[in-house]
Formats: sequence, structure tokens, C-alpha cells
Amino acid sequence: MNLVTDGMLIVSGSAATLGAIHLRMCFQKRDRLTHIIFTVASFGLACYALFERALMQAASPAEHLQLMRWAHIFVWLVVVPTAWFVHLYLNAGRRWVLWCLTLFRTLALIANFASAGNLNYHEVTSLDHVNILGEPLSVAVGIANPWMLLGQISLLFFMLFSVDAIIEVWRRGDRRRALTVGASLFIFSLTGLGMAVFILWGIVALPLFSSPFFLGIIIAMGYEISRDVQRAGQLSDDLTASRSELNENQRQMALSASAANVGIWTRLIGEETIQASEKWHELFEFDLEEKITFRDYLQRIYPADRERVANALIDAEKRIGEYETEYRVLLRSGEIRWIGSRGKIDFEDGIPVRLRGASVDITKRKLAEEAAHDLSGRMFGAQESERARIARELHDDFSQSLALLSIQLEVLGRESAEPAAVKKKVTDLTAQIQGLSSDVHRISHELHPSKLGQLGLEAALRGFCREITAAHRLKVAFDAENVPRSLSNDISLCLYRVTQESLQNIQKHSGASLATVKIDVAGDEVRLVVSDNGCGFNPENETGKESLGLISMSERVRYLNGTLSIESRESAGTKITVSIPLKGTSERTN
Repeated sequence: MNLVTDGMLIVSGSAATLGAIHLRMCFQKRDRLTHIIFTVASFGLACYALFERALMQAASPAEHLQLMRWAHIFVWLVVVPTAWFVHLYLNAGRRWVLWCLTLFRTLALIANFASAGNLNYHEVTSLDHVNILGEPLSVAVGIANPWMLLGQISLLFFMLFSVDAIIEVWRRGDRRRALTVGASLFIFSLTGLGMAVFILWGIVALPLFSSPFFLGIIIAMGYEISRDVQRAGQLSDDLTASRSELNENQRQMALSASAANVGIWTRLIGEETIQASEKWHELFEFDLEEKITFRDYLQRIYPADRERVANALIDAEKRIGEYETEYRVLLRSGEIRWIGSRGKIDFEDGIPVRLRGASVDITKRKLAEEAAHDLSGRMFGAQESERARIARELHDDFSQSLALLSIQLEVLGRESAEPAAVKKKVTDLTAQIQGLSSDVHRISHELHPSKLGQLGLEAALRGFCREITAAHRLKVAFDAENVPRSLSNDISLCLYRVTQESLQNIQKHSGASLATVKIDVAGDEVRLVVSDNGCGFNPENETGKESLGLISMSERVRYLNGTLSIESRESAGTKITVSIPLKGTSERTN
């Protein structure tokens, strides 16, 4: 059994295997120059180990001389790439030492082919044989070539470079790599230099076999690869867990955004394509599979708002870094949808790279704001109209009546008429004053019903119905069941105002001859029903100035968490029903 030469085959196979592994890693990570360089070094060592085996079995001096000549190509492919691999893999070692190593090893290769014989010998005169582990091996005897100092100097630089790299990695704190990779490199360079000196200069009669010492590097790199594989597996598990968590967070965020009616979108700066959530597609009426560009997005915006939104986004990208705006979207049906949008720019190294935005449908809020604004305007108008009416009544009725009374009293004071005539005039004046008192009482009652606090809701409503019947051609029937006097002020006033507004609308607009007011308390709820036999109307088409009273009634009832419903048809009368809970309403004063 040839243990030495068979061992060289093992070394060659191990080096080739490690080279194949790194070659595969080169294809997977083509940007990793370190794998390419180490692949070259590994295959170079595999070939050099075969040459060393052939040198040990050389049959003649000429064969030994030629084998050594060609073996120096693979020595270069082992030494130089290995040193560069160490520099890139460990990110250590002085580069000038590395360049010196490369220079001297290259000069040695040139001298190998420029000299007679090879770099080690001018001539091999004979072959001796030594017995190692029971196997006879060939040893060259000949005339040494002085140029082989170039190769030995390169090995010296290799050893210096290895020591420098080990020290730097150790100081950096990566002591594991310093001990594994660095130590194996140092042992290889030390043994290679020792053999080159002692064997080639004839001090020791042994065959060249430096390649087995490269096994330390192979073992060290195999260990590093196993650690990389283990770390890659752990990173893969962590990445899988992170992706799972990220997907779950994205689902939760999408669910939250959908529940909040929020659409989310992103766009890389400089690109046209927009990535958006399903809700965002729905808000802007884009198909879910549709590829959306920034131009498509702007085209959906209402023309009058388009330039303002575009400028806000441009300002965010160039200066501000974020934006907030409200604008209208023109839907395919021609309807308008209001969108509130906020966004922020992501910066990397001070450069804007991504725009993130969130959009929400604010149509209901905008319509409510417009309705509130319109209602406020109409409320102010109604208030001024009511003030003007009261002012006219005071001026045209009370003022003139008081002036007339003043003149009549002045005339009465100057006349010396019969007592009967004076008595008649006093009686007339008394009747006029009582009429003025009734008018003042009526206006005061319209402004605030004092009977509510004194007699309660039922008595106040009953009295108001009698007043309407007496003053107008409208018969009002009143019915009450289980109405306590202890109703809260806010409920009593609300129901009184609804009844007052309803009967006034009936008297003014319906042409009815009969109206019914019914109030009752059942359980935890008080209910008011006002109906008439008038002309009726369509509640859905009731707009404009006439609907202000209906809006006022609705707002009063809603304020107390109650409900108001209107049933009416043309020529079929009207029925207004109000229900207010007795619980959950606070004591409010109006």
C-alpha cells in the first residue's frame, strides 16, 4: 500500500471538492470575488498535488526536471490567489506586502521558463530514492538554480502577510477566524518556505510534498463553510419567521385600514407606477388588477383640484417631505367623492426615494359641513325674519294703538261731555288696552312658554291647542295619557316646540280643517303624534326655506337621542311622530 502517494491523491481530491463547492457559490453569488479566487487556488492545489505525486514516482532525471518545470504554474495558482483570498475574505493584511508577494512569485514563474531546466535546478544529474512509510520515493540530485531565491522570497512575503493578517483580525476581535484561517495559512507558508530552503539547497534529502500542509487551509475553509451554511439556515429560519410576522402585520394593517375606510399607496420617486391597497383601488374606482400610473391617479381628480394636488405632491418631494390635502374625485357615474389624503416622503442619505400616502373617503363629513353651513345661514335668515316680524308687529300694531290711545285720552281730558259719553269712551279704551295685553301675552308666549314651568307639558299643550283653535279656522283636538308633570325641562320644551312648529305649518300650508295632537308615555319612552287632514306633501322633495322648520324639529329631537318620522302623501294629510327616551337625556335648559 502506497500511503504517501495515495495520500497525495486524497489531498488533490479534497482540494478539488472544496474548489467545486466554491465554484457553485460563485454561480449563486457572482459578485463574490472571494469565491472565484479561492476556486482558482483550490483547483491549482489539486493539480499541484498530482504533480508532486508524479515527482515522487519519476523514473528519470529528465522526467523529474520537466515535471518540476510545469509544476511551478500551479505553485503560482496556489500561492498568489490564496494570499488575495485571505485579503478579501478576512479584510486584513497590508496590500503592499501582498503586491510584493505577487511580484516575486510572478518573477519566479518567468525565471522558471526563462532558465535552462527549471526554477529549482539547472540540471538534475541523478535520482536518489528514500523509503518513507515503506514506500520508495524519488529525490532529485543536481545543480541548484540561484533564481529559486525569487520563489523563496515570495514564500517569505506570504508568511509575513499571513502573520500581519492574523494580528489584524485578532485585534479586531474576530479571534475564531484568526485561529482557524490565519493559523492554517501561517503553517502552510512556514512549511513551504522550510522545504524550499532545506530540500532544494540539498540540506535534507527528501521529496517535495508541501501540498498536504495546505489541508489545514482546506479544513479551515470547510469549517467556515459549515458555519456559513449553519448561519444561512438560521437566517433562513429567521427570515421565514420575519416574513410570516410581516405578512401577519400587513394583513392586520390592511384590515385596520379597511375598517377605517383608508386606502394606502406607495410610489418610488421617479417612477410612474403606483402600488396601492385594495381599498385605495375601491376609493378611486380602479380595477384591482389594473396597473395604475401617477398620471392615471391625477386624471381621476376633479379638474379644478388637479393642479393643486399635483403641486402639493411636488412640494413634498422637493422641499417639505410630507403633505396633507383634501380634494374631489370624479367617479365614473359622474358623482363627486371627497378624499382626504396625507403622505410622507422616505429619505435615504438625504435623497427622497419613496412617497407613501393614505387616502380616506370624507364625503359624508364634507356633505355634513356643507349642510351645517347652509343650515346656519338659513337659521340666521329665519332669526332675522322673526325679528323683523316682531318689529313690524310692535311698530304697526302696538305703537300705533298706543299712539291712538294717547290721543283719545288727551281728547277725553279736554272734553266736558256727559258722564255717559265719558263712561262709553273709557269702556272702549279699556277694551283696546285688553286687546294690547292679549297681543303682548301671545308674543311673549311664542317667545317662551312660561306655562311649561308653572303647569307642566300637558296643560301647556292643551292651552296652546285652544289658542290655535280660537285664533284660526283650524280645530285642534288634544289627547294626553299618562303624562307626568315631572318630565325634564329639555323634553318638555322639545315636545312643545315640535307641536308649535307642526301646528303653525298646518295652519299656514296644509289647508286642513282638523288637526290632532296626542301625547302619551309608555314604558321608558314619551311619544308625540301630530296629524292633520290637509293637502299633504312629499317629505323627500321638501327643500328650501319651507324645510327649515322640519330641520329644526329634527335637530331638537336628535339632540335628546330621540327619533322623528314624517308620513305624508299629497291630498292625504300629514302625520309627525316623535319618540324620546326618558332615560339617557340630561337636564338641559333652552
